[in-house]
Amino acid sequence: MSGGFTEEVRGEIMSRLPSAKCCRAAMLGGLLVNAEAGLDGSVMYRLTSAEAASTAAKFIKSLFGSETSTSEVNCYGRRVYVGTAGGEGVAELVRSMLPREQIFSAEQPLYGRATNEIDLMPFTTTTVKEILSSRNSDCPKDALLA
Repeated sequence: MSGGFTEEVRGEIMSRLPSAKCCRAAMLGGLLVNAEAGLDGSVMYRLTSAEAASTAAKFIKSLFGSETSTSEVNCYGRRVYVGTAGGEGVAELVRSMLPREQIFSAEQPLYGRATNEIDLMPFTTTTVKEILSSRNSDCPKDALLA
């Protein structure tokens, strides 16, 4: 099993792409969650997988009829795929996901604002044992010590 759990889940999601228009729009929204809409109606997005970038381009084309361009760049030693798309429909989708006037309003606290940080906490030993036993019940107890 190369790549680990994350790659396994990503592979499963990308192997079962939705066919319904509403589901493709929802998945595209997830892929473009950190995208930026320009004033000219263009959208710029960054994804960490070539497969995700290709899927985003395919969904943008099928949903909005907009062409995209994608390039692979090196960002702090990591491969990132930067894409741009034209068309007001794509820009409107991105704008609808991030109501900036609510997030950055002077009257509202910055609770729930968009950030690029994720706080991860380790699983407890009990949780790790439960996960391992549910994934492989034949796992010997000695294997948990490694």
